[in-house]
Amino acid sequence: MGAWLGIATAVASALAFNFFHIPPTGRLTVAAGESWAAVGVFLVVAIVAASLAEAARSRAREGEERRPSHAPGRARPARGGQRAS
Repeated sequence: MGAWLGIATAVASALAFNFFHIPPTGRLTVAAGESWAAVGVFLVVAIVAASLAEAARSRAREGEERRPSHAPGRARPARGGQRAS
């Protein structure tokens, strides 16, 4: 679900970028060819970022599942990344 949500957000963001920043502003039309390239690049970068974020979440989840709940002889780390005293 995460990747599809990211792609949907990327498309919505590209449409908002087009509406607010690409001339003529206030419409979902693109007047110049360079503007199509800008919208296309924005969309591709947003989709790649969403895919990378999903992959990172998946790897983190995998790592948490592989890690033993408590290794004998080792202190558990404190929450929040702080060392236990």
